[in-house]
Amino acid sequence: MGIQDLIIAPFYFLIIILLGNYFARNIKDKQVRVYFIKGLLLKLIGAIGISIIYFYYYGTGDTIFYFKRAIFIDDILFDDFGVGLKLLFNNPMVYDSQTFGYFAIIKGFDMSSLLVVRLAAITNLFCLDSYLANAFIFSCLSYIGIWRLFNVFYELFPSKANLLAWSFLFIPSVFFWGSGILKDNVTLGFLGIFVSSFYYLFMKRRKILINIFLLVISTFVIGIIKSYILLALMPAIFTWAFFEFKNKIKSQAVRAAITPILLVIMVPLGLGALQLMGNSFSKFSLDNAQEKAEDMQRWHTYRVEVLKGGEGSSYNLGIVEFSPLGIISKIPAAINVAIFRPYIWEAGNPVMMLSALESIVLLFFTLQMIWQFVRAPGVGFRFMSRHSIIPFMLVFSLIFAFSVGFTSYNFGALSRYRIPLLPFYLLAVLLLNDNFKNYKKAL
Repeated sequence: MGIQDLIIAPFYFLIIILLGNYFARNIKDKQVRVYFIKGLLLKLIGAIGISIIYFYYYGTGDTIFYFKRAIFIDDILFDDFGVGLKLLFNNPMVYDSQTFGYFAIIKGFDMSSLLVVRLAAITNLFCLDSYLANAFIFSCLSYIGIWRLFNVFYELFPSKANLLAWSFLFIPSVFFWGSGILKDNVTLGFLGIFVSSFYYLFMKRRKILINIFLLVISTFVIGIIKSYILLALMPAIFTWAFFEFKNKIKSQAVRAAITPILLVIMVPLGLGALQLMGNSFSKFSLDNAQEKAEDMQRWHTYRVEVLKGGEGSSYNLGIVEFSPLGIISKIPAAINVAIFRPYIWEAGNPVMMLSALESIVLLFFTLQMIWQFVRAPGVGFRFMSRHSIIPFMLVFSLIFAFSVGFTSYNFGALSRYRIPLLPFYLLAVLLLNDNFKNYKKAL
């Protein structure tokens, strides 16, 4: 970071806060208005924290590489506008003598990183090479998707604004790792746009053209950067649609009779959607998911055991046999590591301690929920059946937990990779616990 961060970044911070306060005036509920401002402020603080961690603690990292490559593209843009435009918009896989060398310099053949670099290059045009100002813009844009998602749940659970705020706005690792110039920040924001657009389009049929556009854009961005998020989303989306459609049938007898028919229809549709996603974003297709998992496991193990001489935040799931039964047998361990680890004694640094403390909280609420389910399973299942978005959240978060827990093999990477599941999982658990509590009061 340079002198421009001391001059330009405070100005952007002030402008974003002023615009946030102006927008908040339109929020009728005073409590929600306060949550909006606090959530926005935490996102900006998260951007500052990311910059401190990467520039002064790690000394290097993805966010720094993205920013330097963004500046490189902007420099080319000012030197040769035509070539700069090609770097911003052309497909690097199509050979062009003017851009091939430049794409090689910025490692532009990795499409997921290139998209983040290109976004940073565009926002940097307004930031004059200030990393922190750029990080503020990234965080602010991501917050739009998160707040849009908050509004969906506020519409569904208007009396639970405090639970929504803790789940979507106040989880430390989410507003920390979900800020700054990082893939995780971009995908988190577009995940919020995807889910909210799906809700408004298919459940409420509002602003159809706008929500179709937003759904397509969010699918494209998530698919390019981290398409395994889509692979976890598809089964969850069809679960949501299944319960939503079933709940619209008033007759209990008809609901019971039509359930197997719906399953017969939706399971093939879900598998077809997964295959379509795999064809569109082959990097994380079902056909090569095993290969990807093996590669990531080998890479993280190599980083710890060879590059860091055995000193690192690695974990393992034991001996993994890459067969259907072998992978299935690791589902519990992978989900456990993604949601409930690192344990306190596994935290080797302050950053990891943050994840460990969150994991303890998640474990406490989860055990509370399981105990209540054991005591009154009908209460929990009826609540989930009435609120179709609860099964959606649980299916998405558990599938996603397995995917990142099975492939990360490093607690440092896992603390970033898991942030898309945390808001959904925590909210589902909190809502279920709250329902059990209210049920007991009514007895």
